[in-house]
Amino acid sequence: MMQNLILGVALVLMAGGAQALTLTVQGGQLMGASNVDVGGSLYDVVFYDGTCIDLYGGCDQVSDFTFQSKEAADAASEALNLQVFIETSIYNENFESSPALTNGCENTLATCVTFTPYGFLDEAAERFAASYNINSPLYTNAYGHLADRVGATILYTTFDSSDPVVYPQVAYTFAKWSAVVPEPSTALLLSLGLTGLVWTGRKRS
Repeated sequence: MMQNLILGVALVLMAGGAQALTLTVQGGQLMGASNVDVGGSLYDVVFYDGTCIDLYGGCDQVSDFTFQSKEAADAASEALNLQVFIETSIYNENFESSPALTNGCENTLATCVTFTPYGFLDEAAERFAASYNINSPLYTNAYGHLADRVGATILYTTFDSSDPVVYPQVAYTFAKWSAVVPEPSTALLLSLGLTGLVWTGRKRS
């Protein structure tokens, strides 16, 4: 009975240590987010301007990217939609309706496109494949979603997201992802300590 009680307390404490999504905002600018849930795993993401070569370790091999397939990169882009940018999110009210508030997209008038690279078109690695997220209030329907929010494209590794492109109302930025390494929380350590005490008491008796 006592063992079951302690186990129950441990499980509750472990559940209480779950990490919640948080946005990284500096001076009103969205710089990234922590603990974004992508397919059941947690990732941190930071938004950068620059070239694929500069931001992804040379951008010349698939291992430079956190997500290495279209399916995984699309899931990451969709996670940005649903957890970070959606206007109706409990986490913010501004970052979808005002794309210019996202780092790298300051100069846009209407639309911000965020790239998540995942692979290459050719062996020379001069062109990379990327999943993209479109953040634009122009295309938002009544439910706060975009029909064409996630897609895929091919870009040159020298493409610079900070340079003006054909359409002045569109800005581009890169999403650099990293997996969250679970750390033992205070609650988890406490639960393990309680469990150890129970077993020690049983052995002595």
